[in-house]
Amino acid sequence: MAAAVQREGIDAGRGPMKWNALAGQSSSLCKALSVIGDRWTLLILNQCFLKLRRYGEIQSSLGLSKPLLAARLKKMVRLGVLKKVPSRESARVHEYLLTEKGRQLYPVLLALVRWGNALLIEDARPSIRGHVPRGRRR
Repeated sequence: MAAAVQREGIDAGRGPMKWNALAGQSSSLCKALSVIGDRWTLLILNQCFLKLRRYGEIQSSLGLSKPLLAARLKKMVRLGVLKKVPSRESARVHEYLLTEKGRQLYPVLLALVRWGNALLIEDARPSIRGHVPRGRRR
């Protein structure tokens, strides 16, 4: 298995890869991880699936630092996972909405929740159970 990973260029015998070098790899897994591979990005996406849209809502729900949240949101907007739009209430307030690219990550988050429920936590409750992607019925 390690040889197959090296052949794909993930390691290729060059030693540890820098985190920001993932996007430049030919592997689709590396490219996907360069977008959503850190824990804060996944947790922010989870909040977006729970219909939290504003910077302050997301920041207070997760308790992460403002600079870290700003950097992750900016990256997700730049990569087309979220879009930043003015709020209906005030043009000075912005909301972060899932794009189609972002909505397609729902099964990924759901799989992680199910994996965690089955293998890591007794009596776990899914954190994204209340969300139903557009176009699907419960």
